[in-house]
This record gives sequence, structure tokens and C-alpha cells, in this order.
Amino acid sequence: MSKSSGTFITLTELEDQGFKALDFRYLMLSTHYRKELKFSLEALTSAGNARKKLEQFIAKTPKTGQVLETYQQKFIAALSDDLNTPIALAVVWEMLSSTESDEDKVATLLDLDKYLGILSTQDKTPIPENIQQLVSERELARQNNDWKKADEIRKKITEAGFTLEDTSTGPIVHR
Repeated sequence: MSKSSGTFITLTELEDQGFKALDFRYLMLSTHYRKELKFSLEALTSAGNARKKLEQFIAKTPKTGQVLETYQQKFIAALSDDLNTPIALAVVWEMLSSTESDEDKVATLLDLDKYLGILSTQDKTPIPENIQQLVSERELARQNNDWKKADEIRKKITEAGFTLEDTSTGPIVHR
């Protein structure tokens, strides 16, 4: 890519064309860092399609499985071998084509994505009513400068498995 020759493209421009930053990340991981990446929109489209297949597989499968240690170890071995991300991705696809249960494949895929960061599979289920109520109570305590009560409520929210982020536009709750 060269800005002077007009072949320079930004991530924002790619997003404007309908691509996601995660598609670009997948594309980058598909080539070893010591080798030159041959960028093209076709290659980016293929990377995006592969990444979407992974997300669709996760979306349609229950999250009740166990991590498949054999594939996890193969994956770690690939990363330990000079950060060989193309081989690590190949291990992911090898696992997906195996005869293991879909639930175990999903558990393994989600575990391996901690290293890859290519999936946007955040839990999109609504925040329970009781947690929303605690957030409202905490906001009221903060407005009244009752910091001790606000901290106690935050602790309850955290113990329930949620995190609370205070922003200028109000609190944001995450699982």
C-alpha cells in the first residue's frame, strides 16, 4: 500500500464498504507475521466469510460443552512456534471438521478466541430486571453522594457476574 500511488486504504474506509475490523484481523492472522501479506478486497471478503461462519456456528450451538484439550494443545503449540497464526487457524478449522460434539467445539472455539480475538460473540441476552434495578438504586445513591451504599450495590452487581462501567452518559452493565 502506498499513499502516494493512491493504493492506501484505511480501516474506516473498509468499514464504510461493509467490512468489519475483525475481518481485517482474521486476514492478518491468516499470514505469518514474517511474510508479506497480499491484501485484496477478495482476500478480505474471504476472511470475513470465514469469520462469519465461525460466529454463525457459535450462535446456533448451545454453550454447554467442554474445551477439547487435544485441539487446545495443538493450537498453543502453533502459537508457541514463532507465533504461527496460520497454523493456529488451521487447527481451529481441523477441530470444526472433526467428529467431536458441536457443544465441545463451541467451548473450544470460544476458549481459543481469547488468543485470536476474531469473534464478536458477546452475550446479547438482556440484563436481568433485578440487576437493572440495582443499577438504578446505585445511580440514585451516587446522585445523593451516598458513596458507601453505591459501593455496596456495585459489589452485589459484581457478585452476580456483571461489571459496571460508569460513563459520562450513565452506567453501562456488561456480563
